[in-house]
Amino acid sequence: MRCAYLIKHNVSLYNKQYKYKPTNEEIKEISGNIARFPRTLSVKQLAREVIYGKAYCLAQFYPQLRKNENWQGQSIFALDFDSGIAFDAILRRCNEYRQYPYYAYKTNNRTEERTRFRIWFQTKEPISSLDT
Repeated sequence: MRCAYLIKHNVSLYNKQYKYKPTNEEIKEISGNIARFPRTLSVKQLAREVIYGKAYCLAQFYPQLRKNENWQGQSIFALDFDSGIAFDAILRRCNEYRQYPYYAYKTNNRTEERTRFRIWFQTKEPISSLDT
């Protein structure tokens, strides 16, 4: 069995680095263009890019336009938590169900009062059909 951190995933990774949460106008630009930047990366490589401030989509699209009908598949799925549950509680629940996240991080729009975070789960095989 291969090490989970060595498995490569097809993702879309925007080519610009942000040191702040992008503005609404920048988000619109990213969303409209991100599919033009397909990459094949390990979870470790992708996490490094996210730490450096790059926007991502955990799927690839063909043609290279981010639309549901162009979705080609994915093998990492993310869950966002914006309020209502603590990170430790999520980890306990993951352990209880034996669904272990491969990466987790606090998002840019967090505050002291409102912890926001995202966790990634990796599938054993890529999912390329909505019927799966």
